[in-house]
This record gives sequence, C-alpha cells and structure tokens, in this order.
Amino acid sequence: MGDVTPIDDSFEETTLVDDNNKNVSVVKVRYKMNHPVEDSIYEYITAPSS
Repeated sequence: MGDVTPIDDSFEETTLVDDNNKNVSVVKVRYKMNHPVEDSIYEYITAPSS
C-alpha cells in the first residue's frame, strides 16, 4: 500500500490472548499513510466478501 508513519500519541501497551489461551504483552500503534489510497482500491479492499 505504500510508506507509513507511526502516529506519535497512538502507542498503547496492552495484552492479547494467544493461541494457548495465555495473555501476551503487545503494543498497538496507529499509522498514517504517506500517500492516500485511491478510492477504487480502498473500496475493493474494504468491501464485504461474498
């Protein structure tokens, strides 16, 4: 999709449950795309599958 830049204030330490039903530490982060995705491509990748 292209280059992205992490959003500074989006880092969040949290936990998720793994395949063995154990909590594991993870860091969530949001990114900003450096170049917007064309509308037609966005529609294609976000359309519900049939």
